[in-house]
Amino acid sequence: MPYTSARKQFATQSYLHEPITLEFSADTYGTTGKSGSGTLVWSILQNVRETKSFFLLYHHPCVGMIVPKRFFQSNAEMDQWRELVSAAIAPKKIESPSFIGRRC
Repeated sequence: MPYTSARKQFATQSYLHEPITLEFSADTYGTTGKSGSGTLVWSILQNVRETKSFFLLYHHPCVGMIVPKRFFQSNAEMDQWRELVSAAIAPKKIESPSFIGRRC
């Protein structure tokens, strides 16, 4: 029941309501917000999934980071980010959109 769990976390944890800045480099990715920041190395990623409107970066089978596609200013910038991810992690970790993912 991931949807129910996510709603409960969003309702009870105020830091999830704050704006965050996403940061990507050749070695790391992370977030910075009012209540804190965090950085992870690319090698910790277990899976990357792409849907119609966002990317999901899983560093644990049940925990991940959402990168909205609206974050990117252009398709060229999104393609550069895909290349960065492809270069930083093993290709077997990147999943194309599934039937459902192409609609989300």
